[in-house]
Amino acid sequence: MIVLHAVWTRERLHLWAEDAGTAAPSLAILEGVAAAQGAELTANAAGTTTTAAADLATEGSVAAGSSAPVAPSSGSPATVHPFALDASRLRGMLVSAGLLAGDDLAAEAAPLRVSLPATATERGVIPLPSDRLANALGVSDEPIAHLAMLEVPALAVESPAAMRFLLTSDDDE
Repeated sequence: MIVLHAVWTRERLHLWAEDAGTAAPSLAILEGVAAAQGAELTANAAGTTTTAAADLATEGSVAAGSSAPVAPSSGSPATVHPFALDASRLRGMLVSAGLLAGDDLAAEAAPLRVSLPATATERGVIPLPSDRLANALGVSDEPIAHLAMLEVPALAVESPAAMRFLLTSDDDE
């Protein structure tokens, strides 16, 4: 399953997508974080202090379930979105589905930096799946998130085609 996203920036419509086929490793990490948070809540209810809770008191801004401070998104480097569809596959999908013609899309991919809900883990920042992808994959009990700067491969749509695309797109759900 592919979930298509649209962002209007740099005076153009940019399209990027999440790929359910490559999301499994990241979602497995998120499930581990959610389980750890559940254990922390149980331990805190019993009156014990966890590392994350102690760090929160001393560091000020700590990701839930992590002992690492959350870096502010402005000025920090962007993490590459681990389950974003690569630009060449996105182009092929859009053209083969008849949503856009090849010449409607800019020749070069246009990587975007976007702020998305994410969770800080020991392995780095992991973005949460969009609602549609999460529902399709049966993901629930998302860990507490913050916004993180992520880089996604995107394709810019030429202006006349962008308006046509937006006016004719149909949502089946």
